[in-house]
Amino acid sequence: MLTALFDIGKTGVLTYQKALEVISHNISNAATEGYTRQDVVFENMSSGILSISGVTGRGVRLKDIRRLYDSFIDLQLKTENSNLAYWDVVYNGMLRLENIFNDASETAFSNVVNDFFNAWQEVSQNPPGAAERTLLLDRAQYLTKRVNLSYKSLIDERSEIYKDTQNLVDQINKYLDQINELNEKIAASPGSLDALDQRDNLVKQLNDIVQINYFTDFAGRYSILLGGMPMVDGGRVYHLRVGLDSNQKMQFNLETESGFIDVTSLIQGGKLKAEIDLRDETIPEYMNKLNMLVFDLTEAINAQHRQGYGLNGSTGYNFFTPLNSLNITSPPVSQVTTGSFTDIKYRVNNPSQAINSTFSIQFNGTSWTVNGNPLSNSNVSSWSEGGNTYYKLSFSGMELVIENPSNNLNFNLQIPSSDISFKINSVNENTYKNYRIQRTGSSWTLYEIDNSTSPPTYININSALTTTPITNGYILSFNGIDVTINNPSNNLDFNFQISPQAAFLFSVAITDTQKIAAAAEDPTGTTSGVMDNRNARAIYALLDKEIIGSSKTIDYYRSIVSNVGVFTSSAKTQKSFQEALVQEIQKRRQDMSGISLDEEAVNLLKYQKMYEASARVIRVADEILASLFEMVR
Repeated sequence: MLTALFDIGKTGVLTYQKALEVISHNISNAATEGYTRQDVVFENMSSGILSISGVTGRGVRLKDIRRLYDSFIDLQLKTENSNLAYWDVVYNGMLRLENIFNDASETAFSNVVNDFFNAWQEVSQNPPGAAERTLLLDRAQYLTKRVNLSYKSLIDERSEIYKDTQNLVDQINKYLDQINELNEKIAASPGSLDALDQRDNLVKQLNDIVQINYFTDFAGRYSILLGGMPMVDGGRVYHLRVGLDSNQKMQFNLETESGFIDVTSLIQGGKLKAEIDLRDETIPEYMNKLNMLVFDLTEAINAQHRQGYGLNGSTGYNFFTPLNSLNITSPPVSQVTTGSFTDIKYRVNNPSQAINSTFSIQFNGTSWTVNGNPLSNSNVSSWSEGGNTYYKLSFSGMELVIENPSNNLNFNLQIPSSDISFKINSVNENTYKNYRIQRTGSSWTLYEIDNSTSPPTYININSALTTTPITNGYILSFNGIDVTINNPSNNLDFNFQISPQAAFLFSVAITDTQKIAAAAEDPTGTTSGVMDNRNARAIYALLDKEIIGSSKTIDYYRSIVSNVGVFTSSAKTQKSFQEALVQEIQKRRQDMSGISLDEEAVNLLKYQKMYEASARVIRVADEILASLFEMVR
């Protein structure tokens, strides 16, 4: 029986020593992120020897060391942390956009627009004034630079997000590798509780970046899934990579057994989803709004400016550089005086120089002249094809191709008169496509040009076209675009494409103050004079007209600013809600799995006393045994 006392005491000493180690481990990791509290479970040791009083025991042993872990709470915490990470990125991104569109300072964009139009009013008050005209160009330049800067800031923001996304993808792949390594350690040693904590913490950090699903397989390993596609499975890691597609949007490809596949649509949460939404949805939306503002402003002012006259009698000039690639290819009106040619084709690259113009063209077999001025060799090219000889002439913003001209050719060429202007009413996926418009007699035909084929394919989309007659012309409406054509010829044929980077290309075309068209009639003629200010007043009046879609210029910009503010406020509210939700779940997890130093101190004292008591049992047994030996002596 004395030997049983020794054994019982020994089991107590060893068991409570291990319990003290577990408690000490808890205390040491009280500040460790993701650590789950560990607890000891004891059980008695039965000897199976019967006595009068029953079965005697052989002490205590450690049955289990368990993690105080609630998988449901942990899953909730991972999910809501991922949502918090999403809204944190969105909110910070919207704050940066607010800074770009800040309209609260003295240098606000609305003030810049007002200053530009006020400069037109000052020109109208003194049309021949050099100071007023110079001031107008200065304010126009400042307006364009402000828009260019805002647009470039949006481009830079997209670029920074892409770089950050690349870093996030690298971090994802690093986490996947580490989780896979821990999987193998846990499969080899299922009782490694600290490895389980480390793995759960990595899964949490991974889930913050990209929302994933996971489950435990038969060996205790985690299988990580992205929208059903495996990222870690059965000891194999499938890495993620990011690039840009043909539309310059981010595309995410996941490694599979058969190669990489596009999984962009499977990313539905976390920081990565926020980066996608900001870079490829939110920012392009505001870039398009800025494009629409600049494009419609340019078209409205240019259309009015072309109708006016400068101090030197110049007319038909654009004030801002056109933000569309308008090419007019209508058959010209030609009148041959001498000689002949088989065919003639032309393309207008700069309508303000060529439209409604008449050119006198001569060819003597070796050189060309236009309106009496010889064309340089750099403006003339020739080639032979299929037994025909072709000459290409470049002048006055146009290109002219003449087939088989005779050596004594002399003819007049008149470019059909058609004043064409554009307006964007709403930006959509069709806004920046290439279009062709033809008029044959009184019929209009609209084509979408597919340049991916050679030669280009012309797709008839007349079903999208609405034609509205106006005084001296027509308005053609389709896909959120209005094309206004004044005095169209019956054989008008042109194609155009609105620049998808209109705000970045926004610039002033006029450099000569003499060409600023303040007059409604030629001031060098007899019916007008240098004090004619009617066209300047007409341009100033555009400030209060709905020229940007269905809005006034300043009202439209303020709607952009307001929209950014509302979105930012909404993101802030969502972030605050998620923070409160995460804090509540963390509190529940802390109650279950967290370390309470007070509680651990109590357990430490308790197990210390148990250890001391077990040691005392051994000492008592030793004293009894010593007494017996003494009695024998």
